[in-house]
Amino acid sequence: MPGRSSVAPRARESVAPRGRLSASDPKNIPIAPLRRGSPPSETQAGSIPATRPSIGDPVAAEALAGRASSRFLFVTLVPNALLALVVGTLLAAGAPNQSPSLSRARDVLGALSIGDAIGIASLLVIAAVAVHPIQYPLIQLLEGYWHPLPWGSILSEAAAQRYERKYFALRAAEREADPSTRSGFATASAATAGLLWLPDDEVKLLPTSLGNTLRAGEERAGARYGLDISLVMPRLVPLIAPDIRERLADRRNQLDAAARLCVANLVAVVVSAALLLPTGDWLYVPLLLFGVAWICYRASVAAAQGYCVEMAAAVDLYHRQLWHALALQPPLNLKQERDRAEIINAYLRGEEIGDNAARSITWNDPTTRGQ
Repeated sequence: MPGRSSVAPRARESVAPRGRLSASDPKNIPIAPLRRGSPPSETQAGSIPATRPSIGDPVAAEALAGRASSRFLFVTLVPNALLALVVGTLLAAGAPNQSPSLSRARDVLGALSIGDAIGIASLLVIAAVAVHPIQYPLIQLLEGYWHPLPWGSILSEAAAQRYERKYFALRAAEREADPSTRSGFATASAATAGLLWLPDDEVKLLPTSLGNTLRAGEERAGARYGLDISLVMPRLVPLIAPDIRERLADRRNQLDAAARLCVANLVAVVVSAALLLPTGDWLYVPLLLFGVAWICYRASVAAAQGYCVEMAAAVDLYHRQLWHALALQPPLNLKQERDRAEIINAYLRGEEIGDNAARSITWNDPTTRGQ
């Protein structure tokens, strides 16, 4: 981790959020990757089994449908249903016109017919389908990408300063602690663990723990090989073994579900406060909902750490196969891989690369091998 200058910090950059590949979304999981030939024999031991299901395989289609439906259920439908339950219960209890009563809520909800229940369930599903596309923007808000919002840049900078102070405090603790003593070793270890989930550069700090965790984890997953993870992951996912890909998808689902539950509870805080303030009763409900939202947010941060660990493991295991899948001559050592990766990153971003750089990247076409 590079050291920091003691001069005044540079202006924090507004870095565009990296695209996070949800491996559980069928549209992001190519079933049969297009590969030009097989990798050389030196990598056969770690290659993907040849029995990968095809797009027309009904078993594969059923598995994809199952993953998509479970993701929709836990990430979108359940949070919306919980929000509707809270708001509906408060309305049935008499809010905002009357002092809320549990007995009144029980009577109103108990009087619902089967047709009413089916209608409410149908509306919930329709609403869940309608709001499902905003899943990614909601995660971005929790991460701290607030610049498009009114006063977003000012709020983002002010909140990020807290993490900047934390970053420099952890750096100082790590540098000054004496690891030869028990307390010094504990202090240094805690500081190193805290820095692990903060970006390496203070100008990349975001205003939330979730944003800093994901940014640090995603960047480090590819940085040791010189790879830009936002460019690499869509091309790497087809090469990953199914069991590893499923674990990555599960981690992502945990992250998204916890984040959506957090957002749903925050919305419930605002709505419940508006419904209960006129009478002044049951004001503990918004406080309880805020507590639940905070727990869900901390759960999303923990899930993000697990997701980044799984993603880094996938990159470690399959980064060499990426070169073969792209029909490129694989690098001979780590230094060569990092140098070539910079060129590949620029090329995949659509940037112009010079002739010398282009000549340093050699095709590895199996049809011409040995000629």
